[in-house]
Amino acid sequence: AVPIMVGLTRDQSVQVRDTAAWTLGRICDLHPEALHMQVQNTTYIHELMKGEGVFLHSLKDEPRVATNVCWAIHNLAESFDVEDDAPSSPISPYFLDTVRALLVCAERQDASENNLRSSAYEALNTVLAHGAMDAQPSLRE
Repeated sequence: AVPIMVGLTRDQSVQVRDTAAWTLGRICDLHPEALHMQVQNTTYIHELMKGEGVFLHSLKDEPRVATNVCWAIHNLAESFDVEDDAPSSPISPYFLDTVRALLVCAERQDASENNLRSSAYEALNTVLAHGAMDAQPSLRE
């Protein structure tokens, strides 16, 4: 289901993109282990979180889509139950890009629509709270 949903996040219809983002959020919430699967030398987490991956790209979409993407990022970060002194986590390689993208999303001109601003800050808070030790130097940038 994940590859289909990933493809639908680039559909022409905002309703389809919105539903795909919501569905990915549910997968991140209820079945995050499915995102760790190796697929053609990569993982779904990488495809979702990389620099211009599905999630970071979709944070620039319509507010209703971006709000669901914030919720998906929140769920994904929360699924990584990282100890306070853990050296690394699966989200570490994407930490800085995600933080920056969420900050930009929260400051969009249309961020007052669909609770986008509060959703972006909520996701940011969760990403920061679940960051591992190797993410801390990124916070100085």
